[in-house]
Amino acid sequence: MKNNFLYFFYLIVVLIGLTYYLKFHSYRYFPDFQIHIPNNFSVHGIDVSKHQGEINWKKVAQNNIDGVVLKFVFIKASEGGLLKDKRFNENWIQSKENGFIRGAYHYFSPYASPEKQANNFLSVVNLESADLPAVLDIEEFSGNKEEFRMKIKNWLDIVEKETKIKPIIYTNSDFIKNYLEQYFDDYPLWIAHYYEKKPNTNKNWYFWQHNDSGSVNGIKEKVDFNVFNGTFNELQSICRD
Repeated sequence: MKNNFLYFFYLIVVLIGLTYYLKFHSYRYFPDFQIHIPNNFSVHGIDVSKHQGEINWKKVAQNNIDGVVLKFVFIKASEGGLLKDKRFNENWIQSKENGFIRGAYHYFSPYASPEKQANNFLSVVNLESADLPAVLDIEEFSGNKEEFRMKIKNWLDIVEKETKIKPIIYTNSDFIKNYLEQYFDDYPLWIAHYYEKKPNTNKNWYFWQHNDSGSVNGIKEKVDFNVFNGTFNELQSICRD
């Protein structure tokens, strides 16, 4: 009986160790960024908003930690029908001046008119050549699923017509399963899924937000880290002409 107990105890220890190894073997820890970063991706980036405060973009551009160079940034532009991010203009201008491929995102409210939300975003953002497509950040649900999806589609259609490029949808895998499954499969996907080997989705994705607590020289607050699912040339190819 004692030997059987020890056997099962050691087996459990081995299984726990194996699980931990498999989970983090595909990651490497970077002390300067204070996070694990997934291996096998060559194009890295961050996303920011007013919550990161005033950013020294020159210092951010100089981050090169053992080959991990930040190449792109998504910047919050607006939220709902009225709110505008107070740091957007400075982040938008200075990120490009310091060599970043930039993108702008809108935080979608299920309570506000999609037309007003699209116009709010477009009143702030003027996409130029070599910018990433507009992003719709979808994290909240309210009301009827069909009406909710129609609101999302209205925003996407208005912004695509104005910017001449199909927007990207940002969300997480659970939100897709619960509300968006099979309705927006033709849109580029930026998926949030933290502390895992890969995003928990069978969808084709462009961007993966893999961590929400990184540190970057030039930014005082914690920041989200992302990878692009492709090469730098492929990243450039999805940008606006």
